[in-house]
This record gives sequence, structure tokens and C-alpha cells, in this order.
Amino acid sequence: VQVELEAAGATIRGEKRRVVHVKAGATVSLEWSAEFPDAGTATFLAKAWTGSESDGMQKSVPIRVYGRAVVQWKSGLMEGTSSEVFSVRPGADPSAGALEIELSPTVGSAVVQSLDELIGFPYGCVEQTMSRFLPTVVVADTLKKLSLPPIRRQAEIPSMVAEGYSRLRKMRIYNAAWGWWEYGDPDEFMTALVLEGLDLAKKAGYPSENIDPGPAVKWLSEKASLPWSSGPDSAFVQYDRKKRSYTAYVLALYGQKERAQSVLFALGLEQLTPLELANVSLAYHALGSEFTSKRDAALGKMLAAAQRGENLVSWEEEYWGFETTARCLLALATIRPTDPEIPKVVHYLMIQRRGSTWASTRDTAYIVVALCQYLRGTGGVGLQGALTVSINGKEVRVLNLAASSPADPNLRIRVPLKDLIQGDNRIEFKKETQGAGFFSAKLTQYVGGDTLPPSTTDPGLKISRRFAKLEVARMEDGTLRLVPSKADVKSVKRGDLIRCLIDVTSDTARQFVMVEAPIPSNFRIMEREEIGIYEE
Repeated sequence: VQVELEAAGATIRGEKRRVVHVKAGATVSLEWSAEFPDAGTATFLAKAWTGSESDGMQKSVPIRVYGRAVVQWKSGLMEGTSSEVFSVRPGADPSAGALEIELSPTVGSAVVQSLDELIGFPYGCVEQTMSRFLPTVVVADTLKKLSLPPIRRQAEIPSMVAEGYSRLRKMRIYNAAWGWWEYGDPDEFMTALVLEGLDLAKKAGYPSENIDPGPAVKWLSEKASLPWSSGPDSAFVQYDRKKRSYTAYVLALYGQKERAQSVLFALGLEQLTPLELANVSLAYHALGSEFTSKRDAALGKMLAAAQRGENLVSWEEEYWGFETTARCLLALATIRPTDPEIPKVVHYLMIQRRGSTWASTRDTAYIVVALCQYLRGTGGVGLQGALTVSINGKEVRVLNLAASSPADPNLRIRVPLKDLIQGDNRIEFKKETQGAGFFSAKLTQYVGGDTLPPSTTDPGLKISRRFAKLEVARMEDGTLRLVPSKADVKSVKRGDLIRCLIDVTSDTARQFVMVEAPIPSNFRIMEREEIGIYEE
């Protein structure tokens, strides 16, 4: 068998083509050494052929420099002339990293830009499934109603929706409700989330023909009739309020007026949080005009709890990211689309972006849906005039805002680190028009050194990593097993089996800890514990 390896972005050492003899039913492995001139991506094409048969495979792999990734984000308004400063650290490798700028002349641009990240996110649990396809159909419908250009992947929406519905059917529990995963207990919040999503998708023109919401509505209604949580731990009662306020809204959407009213009556208004008040006001709004006074009372309490700054309005977060503020914006934009506080809420959310998204797929989905409701109330009017972006006094982009569509690729700027200067780099935005636009910028750099010591974001969290060589040892029962060496290893040879041991010490109990332990270059994982359902 003749075998050949070709590479782009890498230089193969030695002969690229080899001849090997393979016995019937046997497997032969070949190895090549390669050099990589620059960071980026290397693409390998392997081909094998005989006199009558042939096969091939192509694979791309990332090439990273030796160094710790340091990422800095900044977001803000573009109004008149404004600027931001990013600093390139001493020792940053100029061959890797970049300054990336995302320009959003309007809120419409921002919601379209967010879709690429959401669409590209892999399907996982029920929540991720909803966060992936639902904002896409809502944005597409909003752009259509406002006579704006369609999203870049408009033609793919029907297949995305079909795939999303297929997963939801598969993950349904007892053919009725939904939980976080296909296997597990049904959950009120996840069931309400799916039902709200099905309603939004139907209104956007993408109804589900194979998912009957009736059993889920019935299950949710029965759960809402059960006694409230009680006991010494008030956290259960608080969580019950969150679930029931959301349940009341969803039941109202599906015409379950009596059950929704009974839930709302039990909730009252006095002890509700802003997130709960947003859902309660949406529920009363869905129930009809006879509940206007109760709706306005809930909305008024929600607004009274807002946190106000200079031209900014937000609410204290009850989950993660900016979900609470997004939900409050949805309630306000749905019930009072001309309220003067709405632009301040929008401005707050827009300057919290990281690139084209927010803190998570879930809060990004909530925010995109809320911003679409805002756009429907404002008509989606775009900006006119020119926008000039300069870095260190040099123009890098000039845009005619009137001609820029939300999906315009020129709204994204990428400047390699080698084109920046060490120390401070100033980005200047000059907008020759009235009204505010938005930007989000990210500087990624790789800072190296002889060694990269452990790094944590909290002094009370300590982490260490060591490597042990797996060696053959005879056990007491006479069997042979691979066991880690007593001494840590500092160097290895090709073919060695190494166990990585990570020690984490915390000075306090923590709900979530994320540990990043990069795989050393030229290593590959041979064995690990079974992947849990939350890691899929």
C-alpha cells in the first residue's frame, strides 16, 4: 500500500510518501514528524492506494503558541467620538492573537450577529436546544415584519426548526413534560420554557406539527395545583415562587385562565422579585384587558426595583448573566412599548456583550427575544451617515451606515497582534450621525515565559498539576497492573503512558468551579472516566 501525507500550514519532515505491507485483517500505524512555522491552523491530507483501491482523509488541527491566553473584553456605545484602550502585555507572542471588533450600528445588527454563535452551539440539553433554534425563528420573523434584509442563513431555518423539534420530541418524558435531559424527572421550569418557545415559534410562522402541547399544559397545570413547598429552608419557597410565576404566564398563554388566576392569586405581589414580577405582569397581560390594573401594579413594582445609573436601567440578577434584565425588558416592551425607560435598558444590555453574545447561551437567547420585541415597537429604524474606526490614529474601516445590512461582514474587524504596539492601543470610533451605535471588542494575546505557573481568579483557590509515569507492577494477588510512579516525572519519551493528577484546594465551599488543564503538546488522551450526562 502506498501512503502519502500532504500538509498546509506545516512542513513534513522526511519522506512524505511511504510504502507499507499490510496483512489481511491487520492494522498498521504510520507516524510523521512536522514543524509548524506559525500559529493558526494546519490541514493534513492522508491518501492511501493500491493498484485497484484508494482512500483518503483530511483533517485540520489548531496550532497554538506556548503561552497563557489572556483575553480582555470591552463593550460600549458609539456616540459622536468615543474611544477605548487595550493594552498588549510585554512578552506577548506577536505571531498569535488579535484584536477583534464587532460593530453594531443598530440593535437589529446586534441580534443578527448573535445568531451565528447560537446556531453554531452544539445541541445538548433541552435548554440548549431551545436556545439554539428559538431565537433564530424570532429574529427572522422580526426582520421580515420590519422589511429588513433576511439573516445570512435564512435558507437553513426550516431544517434547524425541524431538527430542534425532533430533539424535543425525543427528549420528552412520559410523552408529556420535559426535564433537563431525556432521562430524568420532568421539571416545571423546563416544561414552561419549551411551551413558551413553542408558542413563540408558532407566532413566528414555524408551528410544530408533531408536538402536541396539550399533555404538557395539563401536566403543568396539575403541578401548579399542588401545595406549596414548606419547611425551614426558605430557598425552596423562593424557588417555588420563581417556577409558579413562570408557570402562570405559560398557562395564560395556553388559555388556562382559571388555573393561571389561582396561581397568581396565591403569589400576590408583596414578596416577589423583579424576575417574578416580570412573569406575573406578562401573565396578567396574556389574561386580557380585565386584568389591566393588576398587570400595571406588577409592572410598577418591577420598575420600582430597577437599578438606575446614567442613562442605564437594569435589575439585580437572580440567575446568571443578564437573564433577569432581559425578562424585565420583555415585559416592558410587550406591555408599554413606548416607555421612556426601555432605551436605557437596551443600552445597559448592549454594553454587557462579549463579542456577539452575552454570558451564556440561555441569557443570550432571552436577550435576543426581548430585543426583538423592542425592535417591533420601534420599527427598527437604522442609522444614517458614516462611521470611521481608527486604531492608534490609523483608519482601519469606514462604513456607510445607511448601506450596511445587519449581516454585513464589514461590521467585523480583525487586527493581528503583530500589527499592534506593545502597551496601550487606542481604538477611536467617529460617528457622523445622531443616535447611538454599539461595539464589542476582544483582545486575545498569548503571554509566555520559561514556565507557566498555575493561575486562579480567586486567592482562596489553589491548584496544582503533576504527572506520574504509569509503570507495570505486580499486585499481591499476582496480577499485573499499571500504577503511577511514586515520583513525579519531568521528561517523557514517545510511547510513555502518563497520568495527570490535578489537586484543587479551596478555602470555602463553592457552587461552581471550572478548571482548565491544557493537554501538553503531542499528548493524546488514552483513558478517562465515563463521561457524565452534564459533560455531553
